Amino acid sequence: MSPTNTPHWQETLSPEFVSYAKGEKIDGVEVFHAGTKDNNGEVVANGGRVLSITCREQTLELARKKVYKAISLIDWSDGFYRSDIGYRGLKQNNN
Repeated sequence: MSPTNTPHWQETLSPEFVSYAKGEKIDGVEVFHAGTKDNNGEVVANGGRVLSITCREQTLELARKKVYKAISLIDWSDGFYRSDIGYRGLKQNNN
């Protein structure tokens, strides 16, 4: 996940990730911080790709579903994510 205004991230800090840890409650999902920092006790975006949400599962399809479920639990109004991650792999598996 990244800020919706990625090219201009230096201008403002995004709000606190109120519920980023909820995503990790899904079995197999891990949320990694990359562009975050502590701002007086609040975790805020600090530029670039801010969170990486990953999952290990038996199939790509199940891992992808869990990742997008985890993303839906993250409360970040300025957050953006791609909806095509893993698409090519799924397409190949279905042929």
